[in-house]
Amino acid sequence: MESPHSNLLPEVDSLPDGFVDGATDPPLNSPKTQEENCITTTTTNHDTVAIEKAEKPRTFPVPLCETDGNEDDEVDDLIRESEKLSLEAELEQKQEETSTPVPQTLSEGSSQNSTLSTEMDSLKPKKQEVVESKRKASKNMFKSEKEFLEFMLKYQQVLSERDSAITVRDKLESLCRELQRQNKMLMEECKRVSTEGQTLRSDLSTKFQDAIKDVSIKLDEQKDESLAQLKENEMLRTKLKHLADQYMLSEQQHEQRLKQKTLELQISALKIKQHEEKLIHEQSQMKVYADQVSQLLSTEKNLRLQLTADGDKFQQFQDALVKSNEVFETFKQEIDKMSKAIKELRKENAFLKSKTEKSDISLIELVEERERLKKQLEKTKKQKDKLESLCRSLQAERKQKETNSSQRKILHSLRSQPIRRMSQPGKASPLVKQRDDTVVATLAKCPFAHALSRIFFSLAFFAGVVRSYKAQRMLGILRQRAIDGGLAASTLRRTRFALVSARSYAAGAKEMTVRDALNSAIDEEMSADPKVFVMGEEVGQYQGAYKITKGLLEKYGPERVYDTPITEAGFTGIGVGAAYAGLKPVVEFMTFNFSMQAIDHIINSAAKSNYMSAGQINVPIVFRGPNGAAAGVGAQHSQCYAAWYASVPGLKVLAPYSAEDARGLLKAAIRDPDPVVFLENELLYGESFPISEEALDSSFCLPIGKAKIEREGKDVTIVTFSKMVGFALKAAEKLAEEGISAEVINLRSIRPLDRATINASVRKTSRLVTVEEGFPQHGVCAEICASVVEESFSYLDAPVERIAGADVPMPYAANLERLALPQIEDIVRASKRACYRSK
Repeated sequence: MESPHSNLLPEVDSLPDGFVDGATDPPLNSPKTQEENCITTTTTNHDTVAIEKAEKPRTFPVPLCETDGNEDDEVDDLIRESEKLSLEAELEQKQEETSTPVPQTLSEGSSQNSTLSTEMDSLKPKKQEVVESKRKASKNMFKSEKEFLEFMLKYQQVLSERDSAITVRDKLESLCRELQRQNKMLMEECKRVSTEGQTLRSDLSTKFQDAIKDVSIKLDEQKDESLAQLKENEMLRTKLKHLADQYMLSEQQHEQRLKQKTLELQISALKIKQHEEKLIHEQSQMKVYADQVSQLLSTEKNLRLQLTADGDKFQQFQDALVKSNEVFETFKQEIDKMSKAIKELRKENAFLKSKTEKSDISLIELVEERERLKKQLEKTKKQKDKLESLCRSLQAERKQKETNSSQRKILHSLRSQPIRRMSQPGKASPLVKQRDDTVVATLAKCPFAHALSRIFFSLAFFAGVVRSYKAQRMLGILRQRAIDGGLAASTLRRTRFALVSARSYAAGAKEMTVRDALNSAIDEEMSADPKVFVMGEEVGQYQGAYKITKGLLEKYGPERVYDTPITEAGFTGIGVGAAYAGLKPVVEFMTFNFSMQAIDHIINSAAKSNYMSAGQINVPIVFRGPNGAAAGVGAQHSQCYAAWYASVPGLKVLAPYSAEDARGLLKAAIRDPDPVVFLENELLYGESFPISEEALDSSFCLPIGKAKIEREGKDVTIVTFSKMVGFALKAAEKLAEEGISAEVINLRSIRPLDRATINASVRKTSRLVTVEEGFPQHGVCAEICASVVEESFSYLDAPVERIAGADVPMPYAANLERLALPQIEDIVRASKRACYRSK
């Protein structure tokens, strides 16, 4: 992720040509600023003699803010070359000041020494003058070394100022803008200095050539003396090398620091490029996936139409072949073989259907498998249809006779036994008797009572539930319906649904409470699907403890709205068994604290059945009710179970905040083929939220596993769910008053968790604050922080902040209860800490 200050620094491309390499003679008398100390000009004269061709421009280490820094090797080579060239330039400068004859290059000097040996004898009388000139040259060299040391001290001072400037990056943002404007002026000045340097070099080169000509004439007479001078020059070179080594040692420390910082900048630039490439690749993949999904949906519609047409034809053909029982005896052997093949094909079809409902990618494989199976089925269609219809009709008749006879025997034995009541040994109250009679009359018409009776017999808790009077009456109702007949569980077919994404609110959006949103969602799903029914404590006559099921009993009757005894384990097990048979129960807990009584059925039965059956058994059940702290209800009724159930594979855990969340997520939970834990908040039932016309449509449904960005920001990311979303939005408003832009994410779905949205937001803001009502250890926020550290650690500019409830049971006192729960002020303080703002 790019830092917000990177755009304010000057780029290398905008600097002048001579910014990196310095000229041989830098202007020492000109006033030096922080920018001019980092700039040296480079000029080369291609028309000079061989000595100037051997010269290399003197360079200085370039500041970190002005380097391009794409590769580490190039930077190291440039620094080494600049140091070597700077030493050679100093030696040549000193030789020019002393005006002593120097060989053009090392190779040329070695070649000319042999030819000029005879001419050096005549120059012996002038040896003393040369010695004096050397002494003057040594003095000038000492002065130049002092000046160079002063220059290095100033350069070190500039480096220290640059290091301090990096620590206060916020102050340099304004200075960088000013530097960009001054760079243009410096470019012109550098060009002017470079042109002046070129003119000076050209003059010096002409003078130096004239001096070489004069010296060459005198070298004929000074051959012996020149040899001695060469030896002295070698000694001077060794001394200069020793000084250069000392200078290199002092410069290595500065180079290492510069290398580290350049490497950090290069790594950050490479990461930014990789991230951009990933985003582009993901966007292209998403487009391809969207096109594939649209094509698959269209093909799926066509297949469904074909299946419905085939189903009608099959029903007609089945009615006609019921009369042909005699043919079954002749084809008995073939039926046995084909039934085995049909069972295998059904298993494969069920497995593929479960895969399609869990993943959109598996739809492609399902279509291919269907095509393959369709080709196989067409080859043996006639024989298979005949044998399958005959087999089903005969098996249905046998099972019906067996079940009717067994049910009559059991009912006769139970009617002969006395019924025990939980209250008094005498007669039941008139109200209970009247209600039970109405339940018997209405439940007798229930189309799926036969399936419930079969499930009820197989439950392990049957012995405990049958002791109560209400459970015993319910058992009699189910048995009576089984005797009278009804739909078998195998005939119930589960339908799929299409998710509709949430749209933006219209100009005149309506208001709806969370209570009304939940009630309307259940009502619409019950009217659309006859397999959906509601069960729980006081959900019928009392219309729910929080009036969520208001009006459902009058509209759908007691055969689809069941008032259960106060046995959470009992009616939860009944609901799981009904889901095994293909029904869609909505089980209401008066509070999720009571779900601990039924946790065995939720965890071991509902969540694990699909896995243990290799995808053959789906459990489309919804466990809903209020979750978390309410107001003064104590420690045993105030726990948050989001982290409890979110840690269990096989469950889907949802936590709505607004009316739109409650309506769209509950409809998606009822239609989902897997068990869903729907965590509501008691304090949000009466709150009103704006809801659009699209959300009021009966086809509206929110996708499970997708979070919502309630408020966009760029400085800090606040992730939360349920009631804490409202607290986070209020905290974001307070932070905006102080200049902090906070982005608030409403999780909606806790399992599966939308990690992509969270990490994308953190990579944008570089800061994370999580909020939840539950305990701090092993909570939902801990999982979010772990995910961000694993996937987006390099993008974080501050440690993650976790806000959770106190690590104690919920106190009963109102003042202590407020201290035990997260508040708006806690979110504001944590966000300021993440942004390094003072209190």
